[in-house]
Amino acid sequence: MVIMTEPKRFRYQTIPASFVMDHLGEFGPEDMVLDFGCGNGRNAVPILRRGAHVTLYDRNPKALAEAERAAKKTGGRFDVVRANDSGLPRKYDKILLIGVLHMYPEKSGIISECHSFLKDDGLLYSSSFGTPKHCKSPYCFSSPVDFADAHYACGFEHMGMRIVVERSNGFFEGVFRKAVDK
Repeated sequence: MVIMTEPKRFRYQTIPASFVMDHLGEFGPEDMVLDFGCGNGRNAVPILRRGAHVTLYDRNPKALAEAERAAKKTGGRFDVVRANDSGLPRKYDKILLIGVLHMYPEKSGIISECHSFLKDDGLLYSSSFGTPKHCKSPYCFSSPVDFADAHYACGFEHMGMRIVVERSNGFFEGVFRKAVDK
């Protein structure tokens, strides 16, 4: 298990990531979804409204409490698990890994952990700040190839990737399928 440490100060966005909204139609009542690093739940809320069962997973207890409050308002099915406290209750059809990887020097541990949480042929929706030109963190990916290769090395196959520039912040975004032979 990857031990996730608390950043000194972080402000959470309130609007769902455009990447999540672009793929919202891919989520439905039959899906078990893990929002890995859910923060305040901004990406889980629209998926809960589509009927999916979502597990909110984060290391920050204050953000997790906020995510739980937002999830309750949807009337949807969800679980809350604080990172590092306990194991996850099940395997998932889909995992959101949105805006998490650029905060950690050891990305392969987090990506591998996501791989272990997915059912065979499960999907990982991953996005991270891009190049150091656009990212203040020293742990940004150096290129889209670096972003994709980090996922391939952990047993994922490429399903589609794009590079997005929003308000001068470059993002790498991709959908990856769990390779069943890893």
